Amino acid sequence: MHARGDGKYYLRALWGETEDRTDIISQLEFSAENAGDPALDAFSYISAGLYDLSSGEIGAGNDKGIAFSREEESMVGFSRVDFGDVGSDRISVDIFALNSDAYDLEFFDGHPAKGGRRIAVLTYQKPSIWNVYQQETWQLPERLTGMHTLCFRMRDKVHMKGFVFEKQSSAWLKHEAGSADTLYGDSFRKENGRVLDIGNNVSLIWNAMDFGEKKEVLLELEGMTPLPVNTVSVRIRNNEGKEAVSVFNFERERGKTQRSAVSVPGGLCTVTFVFLPGSQFDFYGFRFLPMDRA
Repeated sequence: MHARGDGKYYLRALWGETEDRTDIISQLEFSAENAGDPALDAFSYISAGLYDLSSGEIGAGNDKGIAFSREEESMVGFSRVDFGDVGSDRISVDIFALNSDAYDLEFFDGHPAKGGRRIAVLTYQKPSIWNVYQQETWQLPERLTGMHTLCFRMRDKVHMKGFVFEKQSSAWLKHEAGSADTLYGDSFRKENGRVLDIGNNVSLIWNAMDFGEKKEVLLELEGMTPLPVNTVSVRIRNNEGKEAVSVFNFERERGKTQRSAVSVPGGLCTVTFVFLPGSQFDFYGFRFLPMDRA
């Protein structure tokens, strides 16, 4: 066995006299140290010189960067880029171009010659400064989460120093009600990402929402109720144990998307929506908005 990173590993073997029968199960435990983390952190700057996949002629660039080919299509790729559970949809790349023309940098999820999917064409155009990398940031059409192989392909002579993704908090993303980390209570059902027919004493919990230094945010709640008003208790507790409790009065006549200011204790928090006795609510989803961006 060859370990690709630090940690403990288990090798399991199953044996049986027939394919549908297991007579013996054996397990051995292994550990590896000093190999390092096999993944690249999407939110820490990744030098282009760390590429482990390529096609075409790739040259050395300044400051541990690379240079794409002038004469042919060329590509560099990076295996096992880790975006975590929250992920990101904004990428910044440092580029030095020989002139001020517009250049198209193709961005792929996976190796383009092995079924990789092109996510976007990143168009770069800045006044050229000799031997100076300049950073450009792009909004991607989708959010990347988990582990990915990322590839960049060009058909021009351009130098690339590296790239990094914007670290984003799940607090500012839109969440479907069915994506709750924990869901429990007396009466509810899940359907197509929604939590419907919410009745007495139902709680939906989301963990690890980072509100930074915010003390008040705008909560946008999406759902429906047959009641004139369905009251929802919004409880937000940070890792230091400080809790802020707000009441969201969802009114039938105001439509399926409503907003209300809620208090937050700041920092990394757990968010809990509590539906009290007498509730009749179909919960579609929610998102938080900074007060200055609402």
